Amino acid sequence: MVNHDLHPLTVLGVRQNTEEQAPVLMMQDDLGRSLEISIGLCEALAIQLALNKNAFARPLTHDLILSLTEHLEAQVGQVIIDDFSNGTYYARLLLFTSEGEVSLDCRPSDGIALALRTDIPIMVADSVMAGEGKQAEE
Repeated sequence: MVNHDLHPLTVLGVRQNTEEQAPVLMMQDDLGRSLEISIGLCEALAIQLALNKNAFARPLTHDLILSLTEHLEAQVGQVIIDDFSNGTYYARLLLFTSEGEVSLDCRPSDGIALALRTDIPIMVADSVMAGEGKQAEE
């Protein structure tokens, strides 16, 4: 069943916010609307490493989480950014297990770091984009 309230997001990259000295995750949905989320330094590094497809001999935190899900026979299904409240974005990480679907609260940056490592969909609720997204500049 397709949820028409959700739109796929493409991660464009991470940039430095010069005013706040915080990394900003830049994304765009399938309608050309952009979404920028301030994230932490560790998450920015994890996302950038995944975008660049860098691999390490030892697992980093997000790699460890993926190893755990595999060991527990759960499949990471998708990340959904589904709310924006009081200046904070909220997301859910969907896992598929033998007992059914599990929805976990997660920070968008952590979910996206996982998604980029597994090529799972990153989705955003239309209500989030309508309220916070802006049309991408041509």
